[in-house]
Amino acid sequence: MKHNKLIRNLMPVLLLATLLLPFQGMAKSRPGNVTYFSPGSFYIYTMASWMVDIPSLDINGHEGDAAAPMVGLGYTLVNFGNRTLINMEFDVAQTKFDSFLTGSKRNWFYTLALNCEYRFFRMPMSAYAGLGGAMIHYAPTHDELVFAANAGLKFNLGKKVKLRAEIRHFWQGWGDTYYWDDDWFIDFEGDAQDFGSAIAMGLEFHF
Repeated sequence: MKHNKLIRNLMPVLLLATLLLPFQGMAKSRPGNVTYFSPGSFYIYTMASWMVDIPSLDINGHEGDAAAPMVGLGYTLVNFGNRTLINMEFDVAQTKFDSFLTGSKRNWFYTLALNCEYRFFRMPMSAYAGLGGAMIHYAPTHDELVFAANAGLKFNLGKKVKLRAEIRHFWQGWGDTYYWDDDWFIDFEGDAQDFGSAIAMGLEFHF
């Protein structure tokens, strides 16, 4: 039973890797040393994260904090002179909360995002920031689709290993929206709803 559950949770990661594998043989360079889908684009990362103010108040009756181990897969889509990179990342994190309404339960976070990474001159480090979406699975039956934004730093520990630290925020909606029709001014109350934040640190491994 546990084995089948593990396979089901890893299916999105395996599917993403399968879809990107054919591009490994399509490495292309352009003037200015710009490389697309280059060999060695894959990397994996694992981080220990701390979730803050999650889950949402209307789902579990309170907002809580909890540790959330995270594992992810990254792929460099475009490399500008080995200095600026456009990466696509997918990761999965799991939390466990105790709620007075629903008792102890596990929540899953599936996040897909694009980020821009900049490697500093003469320094063994880089900075990155990204934007994407996430599905928060409130076991057993409820899901929320939210936006996700992250920013972080990477420090080279070796040729293939980096130390990675980041902050991440989840939210739903973009705030109030307004429009006019022919006769009336219509005001839609659409405040953005926070779904919490995360602080994470771990290791990134390149192939």
